[in-house]
Amino acid sequence: MQAQATHAVSHHHRHKKSVKKAMIFGSMMVGIPVAVASAWIWRGCDEYVWVVGVASAAIGAPAFLVAWIAFQVSKRQTRLVAKAIAVGCFVLLQLIGLIMGKSLYKSDVTQAKKFCESLTPQIDDVKKKYGRYPPNLDRILPANTKYPRLISSQDTKFYWATPRVYGFSFIDPHRLGSKDKLCYSSDRREWYSCGD
Repeated sequence: MQAQATHAVSHHHRHKKSVKKAMIFGSMMVGIPVAVASAWIWRGCDEYVWVVGVASAAIGAPAFLVAWIAFQVSKRQTRLVAKAIAVGCFVLLQLIGLIMGKSLYKSDVTQAKKFCESLTPQIDDVKKKYGRYPPNLDRILPANTKYPRLISSQDTKFYWATPRVYGFSFIDPHRLGSKDKLCYSSDRREWYSCGD
């Protein structure tokens, strides 16, 4: 009888332990895809950085603190510890998404700049031949041109020109709904931030 009771208690203890592990593991299995999806969608914009930063400071760090305090106060508070760790893991995993998002943002901007800069030799050639820069890129860009993410094939305004100078511009997506632009002009031969 005593052996059965001991076995039952041991089984119950193992079950509780597996539930706690599943809770923490589950939070990680949900947290990682959420972090990746958020990185892909928000791509490190300022608002996303703010939300993740606040969540990490206001929820993630305190959750781990609660887990540590609960464990120090009573070794039996393992369920509370597991819940707190699960919440903390989920929130802090979003920092991975933040790093990925910032990396995607930099990649998007770099690709757009390289695309524009790759056109400068042909534009300069037109100037040498005809004495003025082309008013548009219709004769320079083939129909099957692969445009970078930040420049649409329908966007005819990303390039501009006067007889003496030309340039490029595209929206800098560092903020949601931002109208800030990154601009390039042939007289400066460098990229700079500019308004609408």
